[in-house]
Amino acid sequence: RMVPEDVMKLANDGKTEALQKRTNDHITRIMGDYIGELTEWDVVNETVGNKQLETNNGGMKLEKEWFELARKIEPGVDLFYNEATVYIERFDAQRTKEFFRILDEMKAMDIDYDGIGLQSHHDKAQENMEEILAVFDKVNSYGKEVKVTEYSCAVSDPVLQANFTRDFFISVFSKPYITGIIMWGFWDGSNFEPYSPVYDKEWNLKPAGRQIVDLLYNKWWT
Repeated sequence: RMVPEDVMKLANDGKTEALQKRTNDHITRIMGDYIGELTEWDVVNETVGNKQLETNNGGMKLEKEWFELARKIEPGVDLFYNEATVYIERFDAQRTKEFFRILDEMKAMDIDYDGIGLQSHHDKAQENMEEILAVFDKVNSYGKEVKVTEYSCAVSDPVLQANFTRDFFISVFSKPYITGIIMWGFWDGSNFEPYSPVYDKEWNLKPAGRQIVDLLYNKWWT
C-alpha cells in the first residue's frame, strides 16, 4: 500500500490530532510544490475499501477538513473524490451500498468538492452498458462533475475487448456530464494485467485501440 507506515499506525492507534497534522502537512507540501500547475486533484481515493483513516478518527470529519485545506491552498483546482470502480449492485451489493452511503454523507456534511471519479475497471467485461449508465446517472444526481478515471478491460479475447471498449466509450460519450476518460494502462509491455486495451508488446495497435482511434479521431473530433 502507498500509505506510509507511520500514518497507518497513527490511524490504527486513534491518534487523530497527530494523524490530521501529518496529513495536512502532506497536502500543504504536495499542493504547494505544484501551485499553478494543477487543474484537478483527487483529495480522497478509494474510501469504500480503505477505512483505516476513518475508523476511530472522526470519520468523514477528517475528509471534510482535507477538502477545505486543499481548497484554501489553491481555490481554482477542481477537487475530486475518486472511487475504485463503477459499482453495480448485482455484482457487489454491499460495496455499492457503502459507496452511495459515502456520497450521501458527503452531501449531508456539505463537503466542498467538485467531482466524482469512477475508476471503471471492467476486466471481465461482464457488465452491460445499461447497468453501467444507470450507475453513472445515479452518481450524476449528486450534482458533481463525473469522470472515468481508470478505464481498463483486461480480457484476453481481443474481439470481446474491442467490442466492450467501443460500447463503453460510446456510452460514456453520450452523457454530457461525464467530462473525460483516463486510461489505466494501455500497453501490454507495462500494465497491471497481461492484456491492455490499446497496444500489444510490439506496439501494434490492437482491435480495441483501433476502435478508440476511430471514435476519437474519425467520429467525434471537431
